[in-house]
Amino acid sequence: AGDDPVHFVWTSSMDQMEGVLASAASVINSTRGSFFLHFLIRDSIMNDVKALFGMPPECEGKVTKAGVRMRFHVIETAFFDRLDQMAGDVVHKGGRLDSAENFARFYMDIWLGPVIAFYLDADTIVQRDLTIFRDEFRASGKTVGFVRRQTGIRIGIFVHPSETCDPASVGMSFQKLGGKPAFNPSVFLVDLGRWAAAGMAKKVEAGIEVHNSEACGGKLFHGGSQPAMLFALYANTDRGEPEDFVALKSGVQLCDLGFKRKMNQTQLREAFILHWNGAQKP
Repeated sequence: AGDDPVHFVWTSSMDQMEGVLASAASVINSTRGSFFLHFLIRDSIMNDVKALFGMPPECEGKVTKAGVRMRFHVIETAFFDRLDQMAGDVVHKGGRLDSAENFARFYMDIWLGPVIAFYLDADTIVQRDLTIFRDEFRASGKTVGFVRRQTGIRIGIFVHPSETCDPASVGMSFQKLGGKPAFNPSVFLVDLGRWAAAGMAKKVEAGIEVHNSEACGGKLFHGGSQPAMLFALYANTDRGEPEDFVALKSGVQLCDLGFKRKMNQTQLREAFILHWNGAQKP
């Protein structure tokens, strides 16, 4: 068999790079097979980020002495400004959810092409080899695969419809949408070829447009970029379109480390991924 790397992806502002470095180090320490590390970085801070990895500005990638392969992808200023506008348009509560870089996850196909990517937020630590998730996801034939939370929540807690503001305008009745699982788009796999072909980024943008419409006034949902992605995935499922994502069964991520004070020690040890989401996330 030829080289079949797992493509791990982060996107970050400079103030989150310490978390990215720790998350990437945990992937390196936990992954046994072939993999690439990809970093989506805005052009104005790219040289500073490369310096953290001991790279000269002219290099686009690096292979360490241990064989770790890294690639740095530039988010050009014009595109970053577009992301920044999206971030400013979305209501959020708690944590660093207003970063423009958070929205780059919807456009990873621009930089990586039609690969299967494993996206990780900066506030994650990987404890076990995640290749098993990639293999399970590939077999599913779906566009997106989510690593399940230890304890599930419903999307209704993020959505605030009213008489004039209803997600039905993008093909979802709130009565059905509110009870759907709220998977965490901070840790997910995506077939970027399928994502691009399905126009998923446009669906994310459509949800944000409804949120920003005169009828909704920016009050349809809170939670930054995450509900926008869930809207895109659930869009038109009430009209007969099948769900094009899967909840992966190989293991779980332990969330809520950013607000819970007491955690089960066994669950901490056994989780594939530790995730510091919540108002007190680093």
